[in-house]
Amino acid sequence: MAMSEKADDDKGKPLKIIDLEIEGEDDNVRHQLKLNKSNLEKVMLHSEVKDRPVVIVSVAGACRTGKSFLLGFFLKYLETEEDEWLTENDTIKGFEWRSGCDLVTTGIYIWSKPYIRVNKSGQKVAVLLMDTQGIFDNQSTIKECAGIFSLSNLLSSVQIYNLSRQIRENDLQYLELFTEYGRLTAEMSENYKPNQSRLIFLVRDWPYPKNHQFGETGGKSYIRSVLQVNRRQGEELKNLRKNICSSFPNTDGFLLPYPGMAVDTNSDFKGRVNEMDKKFLEYAKRFVSYVLSEEKLVTKTIDCLEIKGKDWVQFVSRKRITIQWL
Repeated sequence: MAMSEKADDDKGKPLKIIDLEIEGEDDNVRHQLKLNKSNLEKVMLHSEVKDRPVVIVSVAGACRTGKSFLLGFFLKYLETEEDEWLTENDTIKGFEWRSGCDLVTTGIYIWSKPYIRVNKSGQKVAVLLMDTQGIFDNQSTIKECAGIFSLSNLLSSVQIYNLSRQIRENDLQYLELFTEYGRLTAEMSENYKPNQSRLIFLVRDWPYPKNHQFGETGGKSYIRSVLQVNRRQGEELKNLRKNICSSFPNTDGFLLPYPGMAVDTNSDFKGRVNEMDKKFLEYAKRFVSYVLSEEKLVTKTIDCLEIKGKDWVQFVSRKRITIQWL
């Protein structure tokens, strides 16, 4: 193995496990989601993963809303393993991202390097980070967006639903639609519960801290108010909220401040911490610790059973997920 490849393996790199392929031309274009089994095995059969329960943290949501950038904070936290894990001299990097309006991430990626942590039960678990293609770009159909989101949810044990400024009614409608799509396209046993994962509504650039304060406390109160069923709502709105609460019994919220003009508008921004807004950094650090604290580490389960990395590969290899193979 070359020295550069060895260094990449030590640091980790993004591996694409779900690809969006485009075939045909003009009116006969077909888009297909395909699984890269080889890359999935590189991660799940890693010596630190195959015989351990896995915690898979995924970020999903609209395109160009900072999902890959956010995951850089998680990587920094997991790599540093110190109380002071982020300083003004640091640079956020890892999964590919860049400023601007053009789509960067296509398909679904997992970071190749696992991070071993101890959960509240004293059990060692392998923490994996997953990045997903943004939904609602100008290239993908609603079916493709549904496929990406539902696969992200199916593969993860902690699903971060990344939203901008506030939670709108259509955000809830799409969440319900994509969840139902996942049920229809995944061939599971009768006992399988696809949404045993922890769902976190992360609202970025939150503009109303006087109503609900930044952080987890404000996030929880805001989520409660959004998902609350009351007599003034029509039956459609009531049923939507009931379905989401039923599908995701383990739901949290978090509100993040605006990161600053340098992050938002500077095309030359390269992830330098000293250029970000200090309040944003304060709550970004809180969010990462909140998601990855030992009492919050949620392991992946299938058919109500906790699984290890090698079990997950076997599960997928039996083609119980109806997507095409590379």
